[in-house]
Amino acid sequence: MDPGISPVPYASGATLYELVRNGRMDHTLEVGLGFGLSAQFICQAHQDKGSGTHIVIDPFQDVHYDGIGWLNIQRLGFEDMVTFVPEPSHAALPMLVGKGTQLDFAFIDGRHLFDYALLDFFFIDKMLRVGGIVVFDDIWSPGIRKVVAFVLRNYAYHRVSRPSEHHSSSGRRARRIARRLAQRPFLEHLSLKLIGENIVVLKKDAEDSRDDSYVPF
Repeated sequence: MDPGISPVPYASGATLYELVRNGRMDHTLEVGLGFGLSAQFICQAHQDKGSGTHIVIDPFQDVHYDGIGWLNIQRLGFEDMVTFVPEPSHAALPMLVGKGTQLDFAFIDGRHLFDYALLDFFFIDKMLRVGGIVVFDDIWSPGIRKVVAFVLRNYAYHRVSRPSEHHSSSGRRARRIARRLAQRPFLEHLSLKLIGENIVVLKKDAEDSRDDSYVPF
């Protein structure tokens, strides 16, 4: 297991649970299983509301995690509601699009490179219904912030503000913001740097109807 890899924190997992359960999100997907913590929150939400299926894409379970994420899903008895795809997301997501898969909710926590994360979003958007939610993890990463900024400027999505009851402490939020502000250029995507949490929640307002125009981000 790669010692540099950290699990999804409780506050982020609690947000995923609330979004899926309270929003009645029955068809969910995540890119990146890791330790399986985010999948556990999502599957618990499905179980508590009485319906739902979850797709997990992760080619690195055996390489970086010794299979612990999938084992945790099995230990909790969630495997019947989960489809595990051990393939790279750039291969798995187009396959799901081709099958006509429809989604209500997606959690993007794969590679943090701009192009990889953008590809994840691109294909997920093809499957996500209007009114659906996509959550990006690890906005400390400049590559992830760039993707979110691009989406907000060029797609029909808006950022969703969330209740504060599961937010981390004010000290932790301040430290996160300070680390992001130290990244250069200082003013680039400043509004995203000032988000106190490590995830950002976007809601889809309409299908993509762009022509060849492009809005700088």
